[in-house]
Amino acid sequence: MNLHKLIIPTTRHAVQLLSITIEDPKIKSVVCLNDSFQALPISAEYDQFVRRPTGIIEKLLGPAAYRVDVSAPITQGDSWQLGLCLAHIFHHHEMFTGINGGDGDLVIWATGAVDSKFRINPVDHIATKIAASRHLLEKEILAGKKLVLIVAHENLSTLREHIPEDWNAYGVSSIADACATIGIGMPTDFLSKASPTASPTGALKSKRRGQTAIYLMGVLAAAMLLLGLNTPFQSLRDSYRYEAEGELRALRMEMRKVSRQKNWVATNAYYFFEVFYLLKKSRHLEQSLNITLQALEDVTNDPQCNSTDTRTVINGSMPSLPDQGCTVKFEVTSNAETNVRIWLALISHKEPTEPLILMKHGADLKPGQRFVTPPITVHNDTTRLVTAISDRSDKAWLKWLENLLEASSAERKELEIDRLTSTGVGVLQTSWQPYFELD
Repeated sequence: MNLHKLIIPTTRHAVQLLSITIEDPKIKSVVCLNDSFQALPISAEYDQFVRRPTGIIEKLLGPAAYRVDVSAPITQGDSWQLGLCLAHIFHHHEMFTGINGGDGDLVIWATGAVDSKFRINPVDHIATKIAASRHLLEKEILAGKKLVLIVAHENLSTLREHIPEDWNAYGVSSIADACATIGIGMPTDFLSKASPTASPTGALKSKRRGQTAIYLMGVLAAAMLLLGLNTPFQSLRDSYRYEAEGELRALRMEMRKVSRQKNWVATNAYYFFEVFYLLKKSRHLEQSLNITLQALEDVTNDPQCNSTDTRTVINGSMPSLPDQGCTVKFEVTSNAETNVRIWLALISHKEPTEPLILMKHGADLKPGQRFVTPPITVHNDTTRLVTAISDRSDKAWLKWLENLLEASSAERKELEIDRLTSTGVGVLQTSWQPYFELD
């Protein structure tokens, strides 16, 4: 289901989202009026809404700045946050047709504030906002579009008092709830952060996870059959087989094909398949790796590098090392319940050059096994570590990993990470934090 229009209501008028354009992360994000040079008063607040550490869009989609064009002014308040967050998620999934898009069938009317935990908070003037939007909404319904109204749970009763009974209105408590209501998935990066931490009982949990996924897919398949929808059922069955056999490229092609279909049963079936099976599997595999870093005795006898201390690598952050570079080795241990294939790579991102792959090693590991990389000299101000792990052959996904290692833009990196994690491959990325002492 593609988004045809997203409407952000104000007390004066209904504001339509016209476009989202990705800009250089170094500049500020801005909201503009209808392709003009006029930045709206909420632009500063929108930039804070996007950027870390204050905002949430970077948490969902990675570093980037944006230009958002809208049809009418938004001058104040924070009720625009829910609508723009959903707009970014649709844009991320390439499911936003734009105001003049001919293929979109969904119109979303959304108002609510969003906090740093992705929770939806209530806003004021619901009755006035729906009155200002009513003419446009009725026009979209007459045009055959599917209308969905989304507010915070606390605002739902007020909203229902001012709309026809047959309008689709939902009260939600989080961005994840809103996505589930619409039938789209949360971006992978957020899902990986939101998943629970692995525990010693991981084998039992993994088994239960698989059983839950199979049960959910069984229920959905039964519903499809009852509805006479044999084609989506066959597609889902094929996708599950592709994943089991390691045919991940075929799996992704099948999933993309279904996403283009206007079939709510198939769309929701694949949502459960991806979120509750593939993405959870990706996170579980990522957490099954234990990576340590050890600084070796330096031939220059630099006291900052002459340390035998072993440091654990944490997702998002590397242990500190001297700024001038030290010789190190990485040790990777698999705590997965099954045999896995892993790749570990070290990439330099020193400006203005393209990413340079300093080291790349792969290994097949049984549960509890480990491998150690050859020694390498690193410079912590320019270096990033990327690790991928899967219980399927790397024949299907190694190219995606190589594309990720060579990517120079945030958009390309996000695309390749999505290809990996949405097919069940675990991805762990870390970067250096420059310090001047090893302590």
